[in-house]
Amino acid sequence: MADDNNSLTKNNGKPTAEDRKKDLQVFTGVKQIKKKEQSPVWRWITSVLLSGRKPKDILKEVLDKEIVPNLQDGVYNSATSVLRMAIYKDGKPGNVTQTAPGSFITNYVSFADKKKQQQAATEAAKQQEAETVNSGYEMPAFPNRDMAENFLRSMKAYASKYDQMSVHDLAWMQNKSIDFTWEKWGWQSEEILAIRDISRFPQPVMVDDGKGNKIKLTHYIDLPKAHEL
Repeated sequence: MADDNNSLTKNNGKPTAEDRKKDLQVFTGVKQIKKKEQSPVWRWITSVLLSGRKPKDILKEVLDKEIVPNLQDGVYNSATSVLRMAIYKDGKPGNVTQTAPGSFITNYVSFADKKKQQQAATEAAKQQEAETVNSGYEMPAFPNRDMAENFLRSMKAYASKYDQMSVHDLAWMQNKSIDFTWEKWGWQSEEILAIRDISRFPQPVMVDDGKGNKIKLTHYIDLPKAHEL
């Protein structure tokens, strides 16, 4: 698997992600099945509906957390717009003394523009990361039970040594390249060690091996929901 260019620097003396992956056994013939992560909105809806609270209490929470904040944002934006119109009612700012290039004002504007660009880039990166996580990750699936058991044993050995396992680590074991965002998501060792047995598909799943051949998958590892590490 190709190396990622993302930061793999040491954190508090701990091994880097790159160093840890040297202890990962890479398997061939492992396929993947998609496991979607719930979106934050759906998780909130689910928690509300299954909370056992009265409809009146649920409506109150919706009002306090969703409707009122949105109304406040709307009022603020409207007030800001009116204020701007009052200041620039002629469609242009008031007289501004011309300044030579390199002046304080020019430098300030340049700094402000750069700041905005940096903020926009940060927000774009956060949005891309959120979209990656919401797209879900893939769980390992196998054509036979023996391969699945060997894979799970290797997972447990790795998680025991490093106290955790990332979704990125899991993909590495399958010789699969995924977004490095997944290095920050995964499971603590006790979650991996708690997987007692291999799961079996009710009906075998047929997948393409990429060469036009069909492979029958019979078993998979049912992982708990990944979370931030």
